[in-house]
Amino acid sequence: MSESVDKTSLGDWRGQFTQELLGIIPAFSFPKNEHQVASETQRAVDEIVSRVLMPEVLQLPSTRRLFGLAQHSPVVDEVLGLNLTRGAHAEGTMRLAAHLLAHLWVAAPEYFYELIKPYTLDPKSAILHAVEYMRIHDLPTLAFQGALHGKLELDGEPYDEDLALIMALEERPTYKPVSDVINDPQTQDYYSRRGIDKTKILQIARDAIGGSNVLGLILKGGKGFAPNVDWMAYTASDLSALNQTFGIDANAPFTERISLVLTKLAELSETLSTNSPLPQLAKATIALQPIEQLVPLDIVRLGKVNGKIEPIYDARAIFELYLTHIILRLCYTGSPWMRGTYSQMLNHFVNQFGKNDPELIRLLLTKSEAEFLNSGLRGELQVKGWNYSPSPNEGKPINFVFKHIEDAKLDLGGNVVTFKDAFANLMDWAGQIKKQPPLYLIQA
Repeated sequence: MSESVDKTSLGDWRGQFTQELLGIIPAFSFPKNEHQVASETQRAVDEIVSRVLMPEVLQLPSTRRLFGLAQHSPVVDEVLGLNLTRGAHAEGTMRLAAHLLAHLWVAAPEYFYELIKPYTLDPKSAILHAVEYMRIHDLPTLAFQGALHGKLELDGEPYDEDLALIMALEERPTYKPVSDVINDPQTQDYYSRRGIDKTKILQIARDAIGGSNVLGLILKGGKGFAPNVDWMAYTASDLSALNQTFGIDANAPFTERISLVLTKLAELSETLSTNSPLPQLAKATIALQPIEQLVPLDIVRLGKVNGKIEPIYDARAIFELYLTHIILRLCYTGSPWMRGTYSQMLNHFVNQFGKNDPELIRLLLTKSEAEFLNSGLRGELQVKGWNYSPSPNEGKPINFVFKHIEDAKLDLGGNVVTFKDAFANLMDWAGQIKKQPPLYLIQA
């Protein structure tokens, strides 16, 4: 496509860009995969999951805190009625990790033993520790994370949630506010009763954040690696929730569902760019499906590639998730109304505390977003009237960051190929995003 495209209902190049993206989907054909898991395999997986997925952890204070934080922004809850929380995401990642790892153990035990060998744990204990890592992986997340991610500092360094988790597990003094959240007495008691070793959690966390081994790639994938439990969980849940709030049939073909989501997001963005009344949305309580119903159990298998054990993903499932990822990054979390309120939230805290105030970090780790909103922040937020402009104004251009997926190994009709080889046209198309004119956030 050309470097400059006509405007659409989105008001900038994103509209035609995403429509062209949807238009290329029919060019890709996939072998039929009904994701049928043998009943005996399913029973074995369910038995393992029942032993490693402990409902009591959802009642730990550190977990409960996450249910007071919006997954993306509290503004989304008010505009769309989604009520997606960090707590629900943490629970989803725990469930998905438990199911996928249990399936890998049942389906390929010899490979699974190699997978967990660095941790000197038996399979069930290894899965239990991996599930616990997924529970705590977001505990260092600050309130209003979407607005504040990478914008604040602790001890002169940008506050990074992954680094904060490692530092807190190592009990570094500077990160005591994070350690206090992670190592509360109730959690220590739970670890003692369940035989969870914090040094093993730290080891798994380092591997997951660094993407340094196969288990780490599956759980978190390192910086920017897409097909992992964390990314699959929030991408699938976001699409499911948007289907519900827009009244889209969850059983409709993927191309139909994602096209309707894009259309509805474009309409919403257009409405919010003016003072027009919001469209009537289905604001009933969103009943999130269990993540194991949204992500197929056999989405990943273990296999040897060039003599090394690697995670190999189902091509169609990952293709659909990545398309969803691109569209939501451009038109949902990347929408001007969401980015605009992010800007206002950041200014609110920086003006009050500055960027390098340990007390601000402590407050953002202990108070719910509702407490901040009710103490005056809500009155400062202007959801309507935000637009993108191709003309520079005060501030930096908006960046649209996508996960790197090029080297992910896929099972395409029994052949193992990389994502970039399987979908070269899609990768070329996605690369065109960097050539589009910069977009600048403006307020009417």
